[in-house]
Amino acid sequence: HCAHDNKIVEEHPDWVVRDSAGNAVSPYDWTDVVQLNYANNEFRDYMISALKYWIEEAGVDGYRCDVAFMVPTDFWNKVRKELVSLKPMFMLAEAENVELQQFAFDADYAWEFHSLMNEIAKGKKTVMDMDRYFQKELATYPKNTIKMHFTSNHDENSWHGTEFNRMGKSVKAFAALTFTIPGIPLIYNGQEVAFDKQLEFFEKDEISWTPNAEFTDFYKELIELKRNNTALMAGAKGADMFRVKTSNDINVFAFIRENEQDKVFAIFNFSPLEQIIDLEGEAYKGSYTELFSNDSFSFTEGSKITLTPWAFKIYIKETP
Repeated sequence: HCAHDNKIVEEHPDWVVRDSAGNAVSPYDWTDVVQLNYANNEFRDYMISALKYWIEEAGVDGYRCDVAFMVPTDFWNKVRKELVSLKPMFMLAEAENVELQQFAFDADYAWEFHSLMNEIAKGKKTVMDMDRYFQKELATYPKNTIKMHFTSNHDENSWHGTEFNRMGKSVKAFAALTFTIPGIPLIYNGQEVAFDKQLEFFEKDEISWTPNAEFTDFYKELIELKRNNTALMAGAKGADMFRVKTSNDINVFAFIRENEQDKVFAIFNFSPLEQIIDLEGEAYKGSYTELFSNDSFSFTEGSKITLTPWAFKIYIKETP
């Protein structure tokens, strides 16, 4: 879609979708924009040229494609082929669509998982629903698919409230989860300073960058972990997620991601109650350093752990 006053609307009237009376059509109820006509091959060529321009002139190495599901997949497939002939590209679809991940895009938005996190925060869903989600994702998407996880973005903030409105005391737990499960995380504007305001969508509305050392340091720790720990890399480069069973898998989500070089053991209490749990199996055994406290821990078979409401621990395996 594009603005009503975009020059192509007047100069190329057949490049936008029109009704029987010749009026430009808006997608859905988005009356501030008009829908582009991807049935027109001349327009398709124009769009591909525009995408190439920014690669050649500005050196961009990727695109985030808005509402990608509203554009024909065969167009995106051609885009991918044309762009990677110039240089390697990272393509992110603002969509959640298996077909788009077959070839055209490297990653898409984990909208369903975002909604699930909100529901767990409200007590309407549990960790068991999270397990079912990951099982479905593995069965549905191509192997090594990259999902982008988020606790907020520009749509969610404006239409459904800030992460603090939606998630309350579980904000940090879910943010940490997005950095440790397979995929890539998104930090929306202002989250790194705990900005807690629902922004206007169509009017200018500024973000206050008042410092918040607690949240800034929190995100810095997670970013450094994600960047440097090879087990947490995205796609084929990262390690699979292996669930660790506990004595309460309704409220506690524990998992390991491990490769030959690194190992991360993460455990989350996704409930408003303290959880005293027993760990099952042996996969978690070993010596670790906890990310945020920097304390050392040694786990043996049958270890017990106590987690306060919405608490979490991220253990990094210590190297000899």
